[in-house]
Amino acid sequence: MCVIIDTNVAGMVFGKGSPRDHTDAILSAIDDRGLKLVSGGKLHSELLTNSSFVNWWRERRRSGSVHSVDKNRIEKEHQAIEAKGGFVSNDVHILALARASGARLLITADKALHKDFKNQSLIPGRRGKIYNMQGQSNQTLRPAHRKLLARRDLCKMK
Repeated sequence: MCVIIDTNVAGMVFGKGSPRDHTDAILSAIDDRGLKLVSGGKLHSELLTNSSFVNWWRERRRSGSVHSVDKNRIEKEHQAIEAKGGFVSNDVHILALARASGARLLITADKALHKDFKNQSLIPGRRGKIYNMQGQSNQTLRPAHRKLLARRDLCKMK
């Protein structure tokens, strides 16, 4: 299974003082249960501004729990989405990453991106699933979050 982590929640996921239930569940799924974080292109550049992410990424690259998607593949998908239109968020680069990687699980707090990520005309094939981090800074992990992290059918690595 593959996951994309949006920049708008990277501080919560990788930073100190994060909502521990969520952070522990997400990072444990990557470290111990075969979940792969996919990144590339503009999203990766954005994530690299978070020093906690940089250190975490380096360690996981060595262990194989993360996957970099070729920026040319992402750019090709980005152009196709831009040409098609119909998106409401300003995160076409994340939609392009999902199309290029096959990842269908997104961790974000961006409501407009929720709509785009589930839109099958923008991301064809298996419908995207959202791990919603909006308002989760003081919330405990819900069963729905656990189920999303346990799914193995949300990635078709390309």
